[in-house]
Amino acid sequence: MKKAKSGTAMAYHEELNIAHKGLVSIQRQIPGNFITWSRTFERNGIPSEVVCKALPDYGVPHGIDNDVLLAVQEAFMEQGCPEDNRVRISMYRLLQLCGMDDDGNRRKDVRRSLDRLRSTTYWVSELWRNHSKGHWTTVTFNLVAGLAYDRDVNDPDGARQLVITLADEIATSIRDGYVKPVRLEVLRLLNQPARAAYRVLDALRHHAEDPDQRTDVLQINLMELAVHFGLTSERPEIIRRSLDPIHEELTKVKVLSRVELNGRGKKQDVTYVFGEATREADGQLTQLLIDVGLAKGPAEKLAM
Repeated sequence: MKKAKSGTAMAYHEELNIAHKGLVSIQRQIPGNFITWSRTFERNGIPSEVVCKALPDYGVPHGIDNDVLLAVQEAFMEQGCPEDNRVRISMYRLLQLCGMDDDGNRRKDVRRSLDRLRSTTYWVSELWRNHSKGHWTTVTFNLVAGLAYDRDVNDPDGARQLVITLADEIATSIRDGYVKPVRLEVLRLLNQPARAAYRVLDALRHHAEDPDQRTDVLQINLMELAVHFGLTSERPEIIRRSLDPIHEELTKVKVLSRVELNGRGKKQDVTYVFGEATREADGQLTQLLIDVGLAKGPAEKLAM
């Protein structure tokens, strides 16, 4: 999978299983005793389950973990998807990919986030897409399978590097191309939790079995949406209040052009009409325009 050179990419790419299943809550904060959850999804009429178990010292993945996990995936692809699934990266570069300033507090936050991603275990029953084989599987994994610190043997006096090992399921899925783009210009305009919500909604608009297919209108039950967002409340009125500022922010930056809520209580539906900030260039048309002499940037604009 070819990637733009470091610092020049206009979009990141993230693995679709993670975003589809709400494995990382969009909430900035979670209750201190929230260390496990179980959620039921329905795939083609078949009930499937996802179970998350975390350590009491960390709680389940949430908030900043969305940015850190996306950055690790991006670094993995930048480095050519190493066969050992290991990302070797400085803390400074990881903070860059997270879109964070380099200071002591941020470094501490990212280290704690990596520990949380490493120590949390997921069980996904008949709901993990094996894209190369075209079927759904059951898997158990930690998002970060290993975490170590090391120095370059050729530079023993240099700073230590993080060695982050991605779960084999995630690394394989990325190599298989089961990813979607995440537009950097959109990420930079958003705060959490709207930034994470944008990524989840953008994932849900891509067809789970054929990611090249996507819709401009998404209708989803409010309670189902809360599951995908990883919200801890099951009360519709609290969920709606949580979503109001997110909808406002996503509409302001034109990720959404319209949001409609219909119905009452747990039977409410949310309809999202996606805006111009989520438009993607047609890949085949872009390549045709490049083949006749246009540069990639102008070609992508014309192919929108």
